[in-house]
Amino acid sequence: MEAAKQFDNVTWADLGIVDDELTVCDHDEKSLKYKDLQAVCSQLKIWGVKNATKEQTIKKLVFMHQVKTRYGKTLEEGVLEAFHCADPMIDNLHFGDDEVLLDLHYNDFKKIVPHGWKELHLMWKQIYSDYKSALSRFTTLGTHSSDFFDFCEGRPETYYLR
Repeated sequence: MEAAKQFDNVTWADLGIVDDELTVCDHDEKSLKYKDLQAVCSQLKIWGVKNATKEQTIKKLVFMHQVKTRYGKTLEEGVLEAFHCADPMIDNLHFGDDEVLLDLHYNDFKKIVPHGWKELHLMWKQIYSDYKSALSRFTTLGTHSSDFFDFCEGRPETYYLR
């Protein structure tokens, strides 16, 4: 039977660990082919195994099964649940105790601007680089200000990292 069809309806309940070996639908890991494991991972929505070897894929499946068994959910499900909760503290930025960040009243934090991961990574690298420079200036001997914002060159995003 073709791998895509054989494991078409596989669930977490179909996975097991017997004598430290992975079993899927009563197939042991030795009898599973690479394509079978790819189909299982696809069905269970396990990402990051496309270019992995058979052994690496088995290790990932075993690890994910252990996490799922121990905590009742995968790491991805836990993160997704944590970020989609109804806690208003998560959905709002809180600057009430900081004078510099309180001045950001002109920013509309309700407006969401979509960014790709590459763009966000570039933004992070720039802000972190600016932060390291500001921290270096702040900790230099002979500086006579205890206000970190004085060394951030007017950039609140750099100041926010402190």
